[in-house]
Amino acid sequence: MINQLLTKSVFCESAALVIPLESLGPLLLVVGAGARPVALGLAGLMVGAIATVRASHGFFMNRQGAQQGEGFEHHLLVIGLSLALVLGGGGRWSLDQRFWKASSGKA
Repeated sequence: MINQLLTKSVFCESAALVIPLESLGPLLLVVGAGARPVALGLAGLMVGAIATVRASHGFFMNRQGAQQGEGFEHHLLVIGLSLALVLGGGGRWSLDQRFWKASSGKA
């Protein structure tokens, strides 16, 4: 069964990008390693999710179970937070900042 599923090229190509991004990306964001590229990837992923699946269900999430699917309210939140990280970086205590200081010779 797994072999049949993996033979679909679209599934394989997108899964090869989405699975590591959604599983390792948040861990990298917590420690501030590669914050900007990971945040940009998550924003792109959420834009894709809205465009392909969520837009037809409206804006609001399905908290009361009254609609068919989930809206894109949460996805816009992730996009906004990701853009803040892309513009501002990981912050003072991030590994990116420590690496940047070490490579530039500033202590």
